[in-house]
Amino acid sequence: MTFKQMNALANQFAHYLSEKHNVSKGDHIGISMDIGVHRVIAMISLIKLGAVYIPIDPLYPEERRQYIITDTQLKHVITEDFFTISEDYSVISINKILPDLNSFSKENINVKIAAEDIFTILYTSGSTGNPKGVLIKNIGLVNRMQWLWNEYGFNENDVIYQKTPFVFDVSIGEFFMPLCFGAKLLIASSDTSQE
Repeated sequence: MTFKQMNALANQFAHYLSEKHNVSKGDHIGISMDIGVHRVIAMISLIKLGAVYIPIDPLYPEERRQYIITDTQLKHVITEDFFTISEDYSVISINKILPDLNSFSKENINVKIAAEDIFTILYTSGSTGNPKGVLIKNIGLVNRMQWLWNEYGFNENDVIYQKTPFVFDVSIGEFFMPLCFGAKLLIASSDTSQE
């Protein structure tokens, strides 16, 4: 997939989320999806909207998933097809709506995003009790991407292998550095990401 195609699809999904589900800046939206390009599209779409994405590993025990959902007061959870439905939030199945995205604009959505805005909340392991949500701001994302790019001498001919589960902070560099600077992003399959 090219950057142009990814941007267009992320824009269409952002417009869909805004128009059909009233997702807007600052909303807490869960993503519970298997590894793959659609998960990246969902993450980018939420960032474009100024919403806060909260990664929830589909393999988490139900108790941990519910704790994160309750703690963040999620408005929606984006998934493929396999999430427990609740009265507290709505489930958006990306697989069901993909065919309908062509009717939404491919243009960038007009949302003013600030450096101090939160773009994700990552949860700690909870080994000393309940997991704690760590708020990560846009400025932190930008600083980290610039540091990684410069420190390791990457260029647009490099291929960055995204293998770290998206619930961990290391995954942020793997996802967003190549997208920010034009390198290739190679996403591990769910079968190889654990190796």
